[in-house]
Amino acid sequence: GLWIMTPEYNSSYPGVLKNLLDWLSCPMDPCDRHSSSAAKGKAVSISSAAGKSAGIGLRQNLKALLEIMSMKVIAGEGSGYVLDAEAFRSGLLNLSDAERAGLKAHAETFLAAI
Repeated sequence: GLWIMTPEYNSSYPGVLKNLLDWLSCPMDPCDRHSSSAAKGKAVSISSAAGKSAGIGLRQNLKALLEIMSMKVIAGEGSGYVLDAEAFRSGLLNLSDAERAGLKAHAETFLAAI
């Protein structure tokens, strides 16, 4: 399984993440474009950290891409966390007890699926 934890860039995913996913979606046999990819059928889940949106645009766009890649998306659009101004200054993500419980539930759902 693959759990993608990424920041949001203009309501979408970073270019370097897209490049990784493009490579993972390539056929395993370079001589047979119909062969399976490293990603096909694999379980994948998404988490993001962003401003007020909590990365919902990123998670929606990424979920659509992962489904096109024939990956098995676990926990729908995943989990997102709001970064307040202090998080941007300090570089630290401080989660509330409720957010930690939600992240734990997300992890348990993902682990059960793989």
